Amino acid sequence: MRPRAGIVRRLRAQAGFTLTEMLAAVLVISLFGTAITVGLGAGLKEYRAATFVGESQVLAAQLDDAMGDTFRSLVTVRDAGQASGYTYQTSFLGHTLKAPSVAAETSNGRSVLDITGTEAGASASYHLLNGGAYTDCEAKNVTFAIDPTVAVADEYGTAGKVASKVTVSFDVVRVDDPSLTRHYEYTYVPVLGTKTAV
Repeated sequence: MRPRAGIVRRLRAQAGFTLTEMLAAVLVISLFGTAITVGLGAGLKEYRAATFVGESQVLAAQLDDAMGDTFRSLVTVRDAGQASGYTYQTSFLGHTLKAPSVAAETSNGRSVLDITGTEAGASASYHLLNGGAYTDCEAKNVTFAIDPTVAVADEYGTAGKVASKVTVSFDVVRVDDPSLTRHYEYTYVPVLGTKTAV
């Protein structure tokens, strides 16, 4: 029976971890956990930045498309009965807007781009895109300018300036992280840059 007692004694002598071994194991597991947490945080930040670039480019392209159709059809008109002077006029989704502009408006707690102007003698404002197109972004810091540099005489011989270009610039900002911002600027040349009396 002696051999059996020796085996039991040896097993009892090796039956557990020492306190030092346990602390070393906990330390190694903690270091791995910290490294994983730091790596995930950095990875998430990079993922947000990369998705923001894509989202902002898609949003800017959609806004460019909506504004391009609108401002390429910009004309300079004089109302019937108006003795002198002209105003700019364009069409947006079936609405005829005089003195058009682009502005940032708040919709559902988010800054979106609207086309504004005068329609049938009253102020009018329409969203360029629906709110869902903005995803996690919003548009801010909008500037709008019409450059009336081309001088043309109308059918009455009245000289005036026709719009030669329209410039719109804005920033796309991520709603939950304002440090992610991209600036866009678009210039449109009106195709129908003529003066007409209506």
